[in-house]
Amino acid sequence: TGVQIERYHRYGSLGNELSNVCLFSNCRFLTTADFPGIGNTIPQNMALLFDVNGVRFTNCAFENQAYGTFPGPDQRGRGIVAWAASFTCTGGMNYVLHGFRNLTAGMLSADHDPDFVTRVDGMDFSNNKVGLYDLGSDDPIYTNNRVSTLDVDPLTGETTIGFFLMQSNRYTVERNSFAKPATATAPSAGIWFKGPQPEDNRIYDNSFIDLDFGCVVEGDHHTPGPITQIPIGLQLLCGYHENNFVDQFVLPLGFIRREQGNNSPLPEQSANNQFSPSADCDPGTPGPSLHPFVYALYDYGLEVNYHYYDNTNSPQMRPECIEDINGNDLSVTGFWFYELFDHAQPVAFNAEADCAEGDLDELEHGLQELHADYRSKLAVLHSAITSYNGTVDGGDRPDLLDAIADPVAWPSHALRTLLLDRGPLSDDVLAEAIRREVAMDPWHLTQVLIDNSPLSKEVELVLGESEALPEFFLSLLAQYREGTSARDLLEQELAIRHTDKAVAQRRLIQAMAQDSTLEGRNDTLALIFGSDTMHWGDRYLYMLHLSNRDFTAARALANSLLQVAPNEGLVTFGELLEDMVGDPNSISAPPIAALEALAFGEENSGAAHAWTRLLQLGAMDSLPQGWVPEPYRSAFYPPEKYTGYMTPLLGAFPNPAQDRVMISYPEGAELGTVEFFDAQGRQIRTIALQGRKAFVEVDLNGWSEGLYLARMIFEGHRIGETKFNVVK
Repeated sequence: TGVQIERYHRYGSLGNELSNVCLFSNCRFLTTADFPGIGNTIPQNMALLFDVNGVRFTNCAFENQAYGTFPGPDQRGRGIVAWAASFTCTGGMNYVLHGFRNLTAGMLSADHDPDFVTRVDGMDFSNNKVGLYDLGSDDPIYTNNRVSTLDVDPLTGETTIGFFLMQSNRYTVERNSFAKPATATAPSAGIWFKGPQPEDNRIYDNSFIDLDFGCVVEGDHHTPGPITQIPIGLQLLCGYHENNFVDQFVLPLGFIRREQGNNSPLPEQSANNQFSPSADCDPGTPGPSLHPFVYALYDYGLEVNYHYYDNTNSPQMRPECIEDINGNDLSVTGFWFYELFDHAQPVAFNAEADCAEGDLDELEHGLQELHADYRSKLAVLHSAITSYNGTVDGGDRPDLLDAIADPVAWPSHALRTLLLDRGPLSDDVLAEAIRREVAMDPWHLTQVLIDNSPLSKEVELVLGESEALPEFFLSLLAQYREGTSARDLLEQELAIRHTDKAVAQRRLIQAMAQDSTLEGRNDTLALIFGSDTMHWGDRYLYMLHLSNRDFTAARALANSLLQVAPNEGLVTFGELLEDMVGDPNSISAPPIAALEALAFGEENSGAAHAWTRLLQLGAMDSLPQGWVPEPYRSAFYPPEKYTGYMTPLLGAFPNPAQDRVMISYPEGAELGTVEFFDAQGRQIRTIALQGRKAFVEVDLNGWSEGLYLARMIFEGHRIGETKFNVVK
């Protein structure tokens, strides 16, 4: 380790914590050929910060100049590592002199003090396996950085990544550029989002050029229905995309905010991403192929309404490979997940004017003005919530659910009248009406569903699973799938108001954290979070109490948090942290197994914090990795460099086959079925995979010579097929 600063806090006369006075200016942190033990020793951290706030690095360089003498990208050391610490690192956008180069990780920040923020601005990140790791931080600021992913080194399946954001929240990620070197061999991604993180977050005004994947979304980054009816979550806005294989890649079971951009005539309210025109829309052919793309084997419930700036002189604003100009679906992404909404504008798109809503575009305001703006936005949101709750389900959802459950008091015709009178109806009520044990008359149910159309994805899935309506009534209902329902309009207003509140809250908190002379910051944060009567206020308060080691206050909030499933992991981590702090034996015998279960087990809200604690304890030294599905793990290249093709969903080996053939299939399809057909189209065999991974072996004894087709069926959907020849 080059420099280590830990457990030093500086306080003002009134007890408020001030920023540390440590300043590193125009310093160079270098690993050179003189590094002791090259070949046997792995470099660690160039700057290690622990339990300290406000350290500043100005115009510095962090570089492994002897990186070629170490075994590979995982053994080249880290730049700045901050545990429970905050810092500022600025390079003045002098990318030639100031940056992080040739490292395993340029920067790693985790578990910081909520009274302070971490800020990285104007730095260069070049030839790092991962440029920047952020594990579960709140309110970080990453702006004006130039990021180039790993160069010539190959990787064994994982992805080289610019920024890796794992369960980070309320971040400002703006005006960064992400690119891949021309000589690179490993698959690359600009920003990787790893969830779950259900809050309102966004990236804004970043560029992604020559990458395999501009942005990758892994896990849940939206608000599940039971928490709130407000459709909030991650937005990818005002990005410039050029010559990437996939610009915005959603991995299996990934979720983002339903509304990408807003349903508004204002030009700055659209998503305003720019895409490479003339994509070929085929992931199996060379070149920039896909704009937004969801990799999925079945419809798992993701629903995205993409709002784009529509002007004939700005064709780059409309994402391709989703729908044709007549609204006909062109891909699984369009058929199952995305719907495009054009917002006609009289003039061509101008990024300077139409992408001017970022945090960096905001004029500086005093804390009093920012606080007043936050209170105003919060009041408008609460008013919209009150209106929504008083309108949807007639303001009386419990009574409607009771009526649905009582077929004696409420026969089908009477229930129909009641439901039509109380509309628009929530998804909960519509789903229960569909699932009703004593089924509604199909005419009555169809009338209710038409009155609330277009239906949400969740209700469509319930309807498909229930078989409540015969085909004739489904065809009637299908005529009403376009447009916007009355409830949609209410929810879209809620989403806009919540975004306004979230932006105002983030800007206020970041301004407070950067003013080290401010008294009572912790108490003020508690008041801000306490005023946020949405579910998120309790989450933020809980994390604030954990940071302060006020476990009594944290336990008081735990029961309310546990009413919502996404919080289970967070509360479990809080309990483990309390045990570790309160038990002196935890230093020598920490609950490693329990932390590992959180960090590596099923997706949960405590994973980033558990991973951080394991790293701090020295129980492991590996960092989170980005793994794309198997068919995409080969590096993809822009047209002039592309030489290979994507592995198909199904494969047959050997081909031709004689005694046996192996049928390979992607991960996630292990519970599907493979059907076999001869050249005349006759189905000759069916194999249920029953959890077998990667491939199934087929005995060809008794098969005649000729051409055969293997087809994969998963969740009732045909997801791929391959042909092979049998010779004797």
